[in-house]
Amino acid sequence: MAAGVYDDPVATEFWDQIYSDREVAIAAVGAPVMQAALAHFGDVRGKRLLDLGCGAGEFALAFAALGADVVALDLSEVAVAKLQAFADERGVPNLRALQGSAMAIDQHGPFDLVFGSFILHHLEPFPAFADALQAA
Repeated sequence: MAAGVYDDPVATEFWDQIYSDREVAIAAVGAPVMQAALAHFGDVRGKRLLDLGCGAGEFALAFAALGADVVALDLSEVAVAKLQAFADERGVPNLRALQGSAMAIDQHGPFDLVFGSFILHHLEPFPAFADALQAA
């Protein structure tokens, strides 16, 4: 695996700090990002979906509510712990939040669908990510 921002302890600490103050919430299905994703994906029921760089989990939760089997992956241990606790407290069995590198997504696949919002500019070196994505 090539080193990149997703293997940097400083980046991990940065994102943990960002998400320590953020609340978990569910994105509205009518939100523009969700509308665009659903227009592209179609029906997500029963599909295995990766939410890459899930952050506070708003999109992961929305996809889970629509019936997708969601793996929510983020570098921030704080973010995924809060998301998993939120899902567990509300009885969302089809969401699993994992802390990890985008460069190792092939370890969690295969996936039918991959979603990411505001993540691509963080993935360096991008060719290594593309290889991991293809393998997932």
